[in-house]
Amino acid sequence: MEINDDQITARCNNALAIQCKSWLQKARLDIIVRPYAYTIVTEAGSDHEPYLGMVVAVVDEDTGTVLGKMNEKHLMTVDAIEPREIDIDTANYKVSDNELAFGIRVTRRNQSGVNPYSEQIMNLYILTVNDLKAIARRLLTASYGGEGDRKCVFTGVATKVFIDVIGSKSNGYSELVARTKTTPIRYVSAGEVCHKIEKNPVMQSYVLKFDGQSYRIPKPLQASLD
Repeated sequence: MEINDDQITARCNNALAIQCKSWLQKARLDIIVRPYAYTIVTEAGSDHEPYLGMVVAVVDEDTGTVLGKMNEKHLMTVDAIEPREIDIDTANYKVSDNELAFGIRVTRRNQSGVNPYSEQIMNLYILTVNDLKAIARRLLTASYGGEGDRKCVFTGVATKVFIDVIGSKSNGYSELVARTKTTPIRYVSAGEVCHKIEKNPVMQSYVLKFDGQSYRIPKPLQASLD
């Protein structure tokens, strides 16, 4: 959905602070993320559901010059599952001979004790000659959910995703491998004792290929944030 600046009412997101981190592989450059919440305003003046956006920028720390900036307006909807954390990931995502990517990870969760749910998504960006470019969006990197009684009994699943750059290439960019570790979680009550039932995790791998514009995200790793 296209959102024009004159259609939105923006406000500071109190739950998320501005983040700044030195880009260690790029001397004297800082990565800055400023999250904000907004609502789309109709012609009648009523608000639609709120969204979370963020401005991502790379700045020369000596001069303060903005070398690249991107405004991610429609990052996710804000409802019962609320954004809680933003982290800047400066792992060595060397996606081509001359380009290094960085990640922005956003974690959101609900406040339910009976049906807890959380997920973390990551966008990947590269700094081009003229601006920032997103090369991956809404990549699911962690999730947790299940159902319980707040006391002991619980059945759920936790998934973690580990991203690595591999040697093979697609359209000039290194392919990425996403390795998932999915662990069943179960607690049962026996009288006044709460027992954890151990189960083996399930491992799986996916290869992310560059299509000329961005990395194609396999369906199991696509976060649904609308």
